[in-house]
Amino acid sequence: MSALVGAMIHDYAHPGVNNNFLIKIEHPLALRYNDKSVLENYHVSEAFKLIRNPDMNIIANLTSQQQAHFRTYVPLLPFFSSFLLSFSLLL
Repeated sequence: MSALVGAMIHDYAHPGVNNNFLIKIEHPLALRYNDKSVLENYHVSEAFKLIRNPDMNIIANLTSQQQAHFRTYVPLLPFFSSFLLSFSLLL
């Protein structure tokens, strides 16, 4: 479930510009995330805001241990896929 949700949120609420642009214009998101994986952090944060909505809480019935696992592994996919894309651009 974590991998599926992580894939679904990969570009959730994407503003249509890249990390470098946000950093160069000193966008509030870049400042919030200290210029580190700005969009990836933003996608994950916005997705978890949705999940906290009682009407959309897909983890409400999970045990606390399962919820902790979910919160640990869901954010990895957007970061990992961004890393792979960056690496592929170097080849």
